[in-house]
Amino acid sequence: MRSMLKILLLIATFSLAGSVSTWAAPPEAPPLQDLVAAALRDNPELQAAEARWQMYRHKVVSAGSLDDPQLSFALANYPVDSFRADQTPMTGKVFKLSQKFPFPGKLRAKSEELERRAADLARSNADLDQFASVVGEKQGQVAL
Repeated sequence: MRSMLKILLLIATFSLAGSVSTWAAPPEAPPLQDLVAAALRDNPELQAAEARWQMYRHKVVSAGSLDDPQLSFALANYPVDSFRADQTPMTGKVFKLSQKFPFPGKLRAKSEELERRAADLARSNADLDQFASVVGEKQGQVAL
């Protein structure tokens, strides 16, 4: 029984000594520049800002153009039992082509507003990129 106890004590000692050596060396932290790059890359708010900028950039083109024209066809006052045009005197076929024209200057104003919003978003994205580069430079100065 004592020999069994000594063997268990030896096994426990060696297993504990092996695990203590792994506790002694803490993992090395990644550099600040890598952390900032990962934060900028994986930030959902920044990705949403980028998507908004792309949206405004693409809307500028469509904002300065006219709406699509509309073409329609209608049958008026046709009898429901025969569909003959000569049976009643007020039957008719109506072809209609329509186009909306906005008040002069409205398309240009809408296009300029979207261009301004896209430029503002581009500036804010550039500010974030500049912030990331400044943080990277500061991290390099701290490492020295």
